[in-house]
Amino acid sequence: MPPVTTMTTTDPTTSSMSSTSLIKTLRLTRPLSVSLSLTPPRNCKLTTSGEIANIDTNLPGDPAVDFNASRLTFPSWIGAVAEAVYYIGLERNSAAMIGVSYAPLLENLNSIQWTPDLISFTADPAQTILSTSYYILQLFSGTRLAETLPITSGATYGPAYFVAGTTTDGGRAVKAAVYNTTTPVQMDVTLEGVSQGTSATLTVLTAPSGDAQNVAAGTNVVDTNTTTLTAGEGGLFSYQLPELSVSVLKVAGSKKYGRRVSR
Repeated sequence: MPPVTTMTTTDPTTSSMSSTSLIKTLRLTRPLSVSLSLTPPRNCKLTTSGEIANIDTNLPGDPAVDFNASRLTFPSWIGAVAEAVYYIGLERNSAAMIGVSYAPLLENLNSIQWTPDLISFTADPAQTILSTSYYILQLFSGTRLAETLPITSGATYGPAYFVAGTTTDGGRAVKAAVYNTTTPVQMDVTLEGVSQGTSATLTVLTAPSGDAQNVAAGTNVVDTNTTTLTAGEGGLFSYQLPELSVSVLKVAGSKKYGRRVSR
């Protein structure tokens, strides 16, 4: 039986005029879905999301993508956070979703065919642009989940979107993205088997605004803040996540996880 995780997130309403809050209590108890290193559920159709990207700004009154509209030149931060929400959804259903790919991956700035792209470059390495979307993928790919855990909640999913599970080194992790709120979201995470005084690493990505982009000859707008948290009584980790943030909370493990199977 994998570790039991209890998580409570306090989600402020999106209206700054209201003082009420929604309380989410999540009970994570047993494997819900697994990575490729484990046998998938019987009759499960394996698939991958082969090409994803946020390509334009929000269109008032029309949630659909308009491929005839002008596209973003470089990925924006709000679009990158939206992509993080999508990635979290895939990991929550990873019994069927075995992979995802941002596309296009590379863009030669001297011969542009499509925008936006994950990485832009010229013959001069100093002009390489790692997009805001790149840093989301870098963070999430750095913590691979071997098993995800089921989540039950008494409140609406969002504005904090999250997935939790055991990592490939035997540790535990919670990935989260905060989208569309006016105040920080309180996260309280308790991991079974984690005692008071245990350390965890919390990495939070933010940017100055939702419209922020990494552009040619510019500075990196993505701020990476890594802190060490110490579990309180009962193994409780408490932290806040600001609007338009993406994070990973990780308790390190010390073993290899899973086994190779043939299909």
